Amino acid sequence: MATILLLIQGRPSSSSIVYRIVYGLIGLVPTVPSFWKFMLTLVLFNLTTVSVVLWLSIAFESTSLASLVGTLFMLYNLLFTGLLINRDTVIKPLQ
Repeated sequence: MATILLLIQGRPSSSSIVYRIVYGLIGLVPTVPSFWKFMLTLVLFNLTTVSVVLWLSIAFESTSLASLVGTLFMLYNLLFTGLLINRDTVIKPLQ
């Protein structure tokens, strides 16, 4: 149990250093509220990802199957969240 809590606690704190460096380099809106919205979004996504992968590792007896399902689940989410879709080429009813 302590290991799980350490994993969940350590993920956002270690990643936040990278978030602070990257935010200015990629040229996002240079205001403090926008930066904190960016941080909150990434931390919540990170916690959700950790929760889903931990749940999958508990749900499946086989480690390799849990890894495969976790990878497929994350690829599905990336594809259909709009990060990998060019919205200009999608027809209007599907946007």
